[in-house]
Amino acid sequence: MVTYADVLDDGFAAALESAAEALETAADGYSGVAEEYAREVGALTRHGRLWTGLSADSAHVRFSDTAGELEAAEAEARALSALLRDGRSELLRLRTVLTGVAADAADAGLVVDARGVVLDALDRTGNPDIDDARAEWQRRVDRAVADLTEADTNLRLALARVAEGRDGRHAGIFNGSARSDVDEVLGARAEELARRVAEGEELTGAEWDELRRLLELNADDAEFSRTLLAGLGADGLVELAARVTADPSDRHTGLREGIATALATATRVPLLEPGSAAYGQWSRGEEGRFYTRFLADLHEAGVAEHAVPGLTDQDVRGYQLLVSLMDTEPPGEWGERFLHDLADGVRTAEDPARGGEPNIWRLRGDDLGGVDGLDADDLGRFALDPLDGLLGIMSHDPAVASAYLDPAGGDDRLEYLLNERPWSHYEMATPSGPTALPDAAGPGFAAALEAATTGIPHGAPPTTDGLNRTDEGARVMEAVVREFSENPARIADGGDFATMRPELSRMTAAYMAEVQEAITHGMTPGPPGVAQADFSEYALGGYLSELARTPDEYAVLLGAQQTFTAFSVDYAINGPGVEGFDRAELLRAAVIPGAQVAGFLADAHAEGVYSRAVEGDEAFNSRLETVETWSGFLLDEVVGRAAERYPVAGPLIEWGAGELSDAIFENLRRDTSAEAAADAADGYHAGYTATHDAVLSALALSLGVDPRADDVTDPRLDAFRDVVIPVVDDHFQNEENWEPENVEK
Repeated sequence: MVTYADVLDDGFAAALESAAEALETAADGYSGVAEEYAREVGALTRHGRLWTGLSADSAHVRFSDTAGELEAAEAEARALSALLRDGRSELLRLRTVLTGVAADAADAGLVVDARGVVLDALDRTGNPDIDDARAEWQRRVDRAVADLTEADTNLRLALARVAEGRDGRHAGIFNGSARSDVDEVLGARAEELARRVAEGEELTGAEWDELRRLLELNADDAEFSRTLLAGLGADGLVELAARVTADPSDRHTGLREGIATALATATRVPLLEPGSAAYGQWSRGEEGRFYTRFLADLHEAGVAEHAVPGLTDQDVRGYQLLVSLMDTEPPGEWGERFLHDLADGVRTAEDPARGGEPNIWRLRGDDLGGVDGLDADDLGRFALDPLDGLLGIMSHDPAVASAYLDPAGGDDRLEYLLNERPWSHYEMATPSGPTALPDAAGPGFAAALEAATTGIPHGAPPTTDGLNRTDEGARVMEAVVREFSENPARIADGGDFATMRPELSRMTAAYMAEVQEAITHGMTPGPPGVAQADFSEYALGGYLSELARTPDEYAVLLGAQQTFTAFSVDYAINGPGVEGFDRAELLRAAVIPGAQVAGFLADAHAEGVYSRAVEGDEAFNSRLETVETWSGFLLDEVVGRAAERYPVAGPLIEWGAGELSDAIFENLRRDTSAEAAADAADGYHAGYTATHDAVLSALALSLGVDPRADDVTDPRLDAFRDVVIPVVDDHFQNEENWEPENVEK
C-alpha cells in the first residue's frame, strides 16, 4: 500500500519515466531487428528460384513466426511504455491533490507529519472544535492517499496483464495485441473473466479475487466500465444477470453488485436536448457512440427470452433479469437519462400502442400460487415486472422520479401508468384454464409517486432530506388526486390501486394545506417556500374517505390535519399582516378548513374501521410511531419554515414542534380500536373530541399558555375558546359518506 511518505518521494516519477524510456528504446530495437530480419532472412523463401521444396515451405512458416514474434515484442514494449507514462501522469496528478490538501490544512492551523497524520500546529489538545476539524482533515488526507493507492494498484495490474497476456499466436511469447491504456487493459480483463462466468465456467479462487478487485478499484471509472460492457455486450450482460440470479451465492452476489456499479458508471450521461448542438457533439464522441449502441443492443436483449436454469423452467425476458441486476442495496447512483430511457424501452416492449407485446412479462403459475414451485423469495430474485422495478429504483432519487412522471408538455407516462397499463403479470392454473391475478399497481410505482411528490427518497426517514416539493412533483400530485377523486373506487378495498393507500396518505399529508383550502375554499397557510398544488376543481370527499378507512392512514391524515390547523391558528393570532383585522374572524377562518377535513376523516374512520373487527390498542399504538415520525416531521417543516419567514416568531414557534406534536398524538393515542370497535358512533365521537382538543391546544400554545397546566387564567384564551368551539361544532360533522346515528355533539 502506498504511504504518505512514498508520495512525497520524487523518486517514483523519475523511475517510471526511466523505465518507459528504456522500453521505448527496446521497441525501437525490436523494430530495427524486424526490418533487418525481413530483409536478410525472410526474403530467402520469397524467391522460388533460389530455394524451393518442402524445406523452403517449412522455413517460410518458421520465418513468418519469428517475424510475427518480433512485431509482437515491439507492440508489447510500446504498450508497457505507454502504460508507465499514463500511470506516472495520474500518480503525479493525485500527488498534487494530496499536497494541496496538506497545504489547505496548514492554512487552517494544522500540520500533516511525515506519516500522513494530521496534527494541531498549536497543540490545542482537548478542544472539541479543533478535534473535529483535525478529524475532518485527516479523512481528506486518508482519502487522497487511498486514491493514490488505487491508481498505483491499477497500474501494477495493467502492467502485469500486458506482460502476462498472449495474443493467440501459435507458440507466441509476446503480447502483440497489448493495449496501451490502463483502463482499457483492466476493462478487457474484467470482461474476459465476467464472460467466462456468464458462460457457466467456474473461475479459480485467484480469478474471483482478481475480478472482485478490478470491479472495486474501478467502480467510478467510466472508461473502464465502457470497455468492460462493450466487450461483454448487452447479451453477455443479460446472460451474466441470469447466472447470478440462478445462483445467489456470496461470490455471485458480489459480482452482481460490481457489474451493476459498472453499468451505472458507464451509462451516467449528461441530460441534453436531442437535436441541440450540444447533443449532436456529444453523440459523435466516444461516450455518445457507446451509449447509443449499447442502449439499442440492450433493448434487443431485453425483449429476448433467456433461460435461467436452476431457478425456473420458463424463459425469462432480458429486461426482467437486467432490472433485477440493477436493484442493489444500497441503491446505485443511476443516471436520470439512462433510467428514463430504459423505462421507455420497457414500455415500448409491452405497450400494444407502441407495437409492444401484451402480457410479455407474464409467467405461468400453479394452483398453489407458485411458479414452477418457486416461493416468494425465489420470485423476488428477478423483476417479474421490470417497469415497476425501474420505478422503484427511481424512487430513491426524487428528482429522477418526478422528471419521469411529470405530465407537463403532454408527456403521457403518468397517464399510461394510471389508466392504460395492466399491472398483473402472473397467471394461475385453474380447472378452467390459466387465470390472471387481479390487477394491482406495484410497490415501485407507489414509491416513485411518493418520492416525486414529497421530495423524500423512498425508505429514507423524512427528517433526513426534508420536504422538497417541486413544480414537477406538484403537477404529479395534482394528476394523481384528480384521478382518484374522480374514481375513488380505484383506491377502495379491492380497487386496482388499493395497495397504494399508505403512500397516498403520506403524499396527501404533505399537501394538507391545499387539501383544506380546496374543501372549504378558504385559506390555509402552507409551508412557505415550496411548490404549490391546486386541488380547487376536485371533489376530495370520496378520495379522503377511502384513504382514512384504515387506522394507519387515518392517523397520518389526522396528524397532518391537526398540524396544519395548529399552524393556521398561530398564523391568525401571530402571523404577519394580522394587525387591523378582527382576530376572531381570522381565527374562525383558520379553524373551519381543519374542522371540515377532520369531519371527512372521522366519517371514513367510523365506517371503515369501527364497523369491522380491527387490531387492539397495542397493535395500533405500535404502528403509531411511524405516524408520529411523519406528522412530527410535517410540523417541523411548517413551523420551521415559518420561523424563517416571520419577522417576529409567535409563541407556537417558541414552544417548538415537540410540544405541539405531543398534544396531537396524545389525542391520536386515545383513538384505539378495541373499546370502540362495536360502536361506530363512539369512534366518530372520538374524532370530534380529538379535533376539539387539538384546536384548543393549538390556541393555548399560540397564546403562550401551557395547555396542560391545571390552573390557566388568561382572558384571551377564554375569549378565543368561545370563538373556536362553535366553529368546530358547525363544521365538523359531514355526512357525505356515512350517517352517524345517535351522535350528539
